[in-house]
Amino acid sequence: PGVVTKLESQQSFYDSAGLTIQIPKLNLNIPVVGVQLKDGTWDVSWLWDQAGWLQKTAYPTFPGNSVVTGHVVNADGTPGPFARIRQLQVGDYIFIELNGYRYTYKVVSNSRVSPNDISILRHEEKSWLTLVTCDKYDAKTAAYLKRVVVRTVLIDVDIMI
Repeated sequence: PGVVTKLESQQSFYDSAGLTIQIPKLNLNIPVVGVQLKDGTWDVSWLWDQAGWLQKTAYPTFPGNSVVTGHVVNADGTPGPFARIRQLQVGDYIFIELNGYRYTYKVVSNSRVSPNDISILRHEEKSWLTLVTCDKYDAKTAAYLKRVVVRTVLIDVDIMI
């Protein structure tokens, strides 16, 4: 926060191709792009005002645990698209739209974890959507001390008219 970071332009490993995430409670409707796993990490610095699906987790809408991330603060110091996901509560709805279908997910938990907690990536049998962003910035270490993790489960699929 309060610091502008100059970034080189990067591309996702796939464009959104119409994949979007909508969070009505936060008045959020943004594209979701793919973030490649490279050398054991995901570089999300280039995401800005879009969400990123983390490669090697389930593709959004597929069975399994799909992990989608977004910035809490963009590199220019402005609020990122996931700046307010900690406000989501159990029972709130999140929608994924793709190929003429609307997938409805219901929030089942909102928690904070350490940045090294990989349990958020765990496999699931049903279709889960896990939203992740940074929290608790520490200026002394120039690092975030926590992650906000919102877990949701697929409850409905509709054809969009």
